[in-house]
Amino acid sequence: MILLRVLLTGTSPKIEDTQLKQLCTTDFPLFLKVFTGYPQHHRHLAKIAKEKMSFSKVVIILGSWLFINIASAADTSTTKTPADYCSKVSCPEYTVLEKTDDWELRRYEASKWISSNPKTAVYTDVSEGQMLQDLFLYLLGRNADNTKLNGTTPLVTKIIPGPTPDSESDMVMSMMLPPDTWDNPIAPTDPTVTIQDIPATDIYVRSFDDHAQQAEYMDNFAQLSEDLTASGLSFDDTFFYAALYERTWRISTRYQEVWVVKN
Repeated sequence: MILLRVLLTGTSPKIEDTQLKQLCTTDFPLFLKVFTGYPQHHRHLAKIAKEKMSFSKVVIILGSWLFINIASAADTSTTKTPADYCSKVSCPEYTVLEKTDDWELRRYEASKWISSNPKTAVYTDVSEGQMLQDLFLYLLGRNADNTKLNGTTPLVTKIIPGPTPDSESDMVMSMMLPPDTWDNPIAPTDPTVTIQDIPATDIYVRSFDDHAQQAEYMDNFAQLSEDLTASGLSFDDTFFYAALYERTWRISTRYQEVWVVKN
């Protein structure tokens, strides 16, 4: 991902160096909370924010932490569920209506989300990084009230597959707003970022453990579609959602889901 390259090299065509310095010093604890959900797992990084280290030292320390985590994650394969993440940060509420070995049907309650949808939002490293940056900066305070907000999980990307397997997919990246802001959500100042009211929705879910890229999401979407069709169930097959619960830079397996909307 583009943000991994940003953190390791300190450069990016999409994020100014001054922004990175702020993100990695003054606002680093919030960065961890937004994009990992578990700042308590990275206690040594609090020192970075406390001492306001130089940007070069931040990059060195963070790069070292990334490689340590990559090495220590090699044998991590424990299967998790949304409950493992939602005890620490806010998640969308749902009720399980039906469950099989291959999928489950959930009824999600109405909620409010923040979404990033640039005009060129086809699936590329750059577009993915740009949308992630837009959501993060909104939570960091680039909004009408200049207010910092807590992150939530999962990070959900709506993917509209292209007409052929080799085509790029259109996508919109979203994150649920903290529930305590729903009555009066703070307006974004970025024109590509919008607030969305999501009604109660029934969703078929397939979960998997993988460090997924687009191909893995597409494969799991195809398998879920096949299983639902074989069971005679009706769903919208023109798009699906990729839900990422664990936003760490580990290369081992991570709990993820694909969602399709029930007709």
